[in-house]
Amino acid sequence: MTERSTRSDGGPLTREMLRLSEELGVDQSHLAVLAALARVKAGHDAESASRGLTWSEFEEFCAQAVSAAGYAVQKNVMLRKPRRQLDLLAESPTMGLSIDCKHWKRSVGTATLERLALAQAERTMHFKTRLDAPKKGILPMLLTMVDNGTRVVKGVPVVPLFALRDFLANVNPFDEALLFI
Repeated sequence: MTERSTRSDGGPLTREMLRLSEELGVDQSHLAVLAALARVKAGHDAESASRGLTWSEFEEFCAQAVSAAGYAVQKNVMLRKPRRQLDLLAESPTMGLSIDCKHWKRSVGTATLERLALAQAERTMHFKTRLDAPKKGILPMLLTMVDNGTRVVKGVPVVPLFALRDFLANVNPFDEALLFI
C-alpha cells in the first residue's frame, strides 16, 4: 500500500476511504480493502486496485459490512458430503443470505457468472438440508468488488459492495425473480 493511501492528511484517497467506511458501516481497520475500493471508485481498474488484497481480508470486510446492515453473520460455514463452504451466512428476522465473496481482478463473462451463481445456489440448497438450517428462505448471492451494477443471474443476485446497503434495504423475500431456498 502506498503512503498516500494510509496517511491522514485529507487527500482524495483518504477522504474516499473514510466516506466508504461510513457508507458501508465498517471500521477503518480494513485499510487494504478500503484503499482498493476507493481506487475502483476513482476509476482505476479492479485488477490494479486489488493487487495485494487477500481473499480473507475481503471476506472479513464483507462480513462486517453485512453485519453493519443488521444481519447476524457466520463466516466460513463448512458443509459435508460433499465438502463445501459458504463464505458468509447472514440472517435477519425475515430472511437469510448465503454469500460468496468475490474480489475478482476483472469483470467476468456471462458463462462464468452463471456457473458461479448456480454453484452458490447448489451450496445453499445443500446447507438447507442441515438440521440447524433456519426455516426462513435463504437467498444465495455473490458479493463483488467490481462495480458492474447489481444484476440477477439465474435467480442469484450479483451485488457490488458499493450497492450492498441499498440492496439489503430493498431486497424482498417475496420477489419471484430471486431464488429464495
